Amino acid sequence: MVNIPQRNLVYCIKPNFTFSFPLKKRNSFYLVVSMDRNVDLGEGGAWDRELLRWVDSCNIACGGHAGSPELLLQVMQWALAEGVHIGAHPSYPDREHFGRRSLSLSKANLQRALFSQLRLFQNSLDMVGAAWHHVKPHGALYNDLANNSELGEQVIEVLQNLSFSGIVYALAGSPWVKQLQKAGFSVWEEGFVDRRYIDSGALLSRSQPAAVLTTTEAIVAQYESLCKGEAVTDTGQTLIRHCQTVCLHSDTPQALQHAQVLAQMALR
Repeated sequence: MVNIPQRNLVYCIKPNFTFSFPLKKRNSFYLVVSMDRNVDLGEGGAWDRELLRWVDSCNIACGGHAGSPELLLQVMQWALAEGVHIGAHPSYPDREHFGRRSLSLSKANLQRALFSQLRLFQNSLDMVGAAWHHVKPHGALYNDLANNSELGEQVIEVLQNLSFSGIVYALAGSPWVKQLQKAGFSVWEEGFVDRRYIDSGALLSRSQPAAVLTTTEAIVAQYESLCKGEAVTDTGQTLIRHCQTVCLHSDTPQALQHAQVLAQMALR
């Protein structure tokens, strides 16, 4: 049995802000009903199929940091059956460190690695007859892209060479968002319900003990803040972050329970 926190989930948002998820209007304010909730899958976790019942979109590992062609196909089939949007989750080629370590690769080597992962993903989509909804880089690559325009250009070139026309998930409020938009890509700014922020807007390094939120209470509080367009940092500062999607990591302890709670909150 999942205990749903008893609290008011109605938030007032300035009416001149455009959301890409459902809204209801009350007087001169708009109320957030729900936003896309995504989860990283295909990484060897035990609850991939069950998590798909509680999210709107998924990011599937393409072999760079985890996964296999067989697992990629299986998770795609599950997602298709659940009506969940399917996205690629490419990374630095670093299975040893689960893609959570920054690598200094030549442009050619990085692009070769990403192209290989995304081509595998594209071919797998064709096999199951699914649509390519989005791309969300993984781990250290995701974090490095937030403020590294040279790296961003290299990734943009890969996406353009693949004629990718879907959405890119990017850290909300980061320069990477504007770089992608300038290149013509649709972007969903992303928040994290299970990660602590620092004052710069980046995520607190996983090497720090408080980097990952693990209790349902803390994750619910973070979700509520993000629904209000805010992110509270480790020092208590409030950042303005307007997100179109929020992530829950599948390897966060009790991820399935957290996903159930957030999904049921969104329906209230």
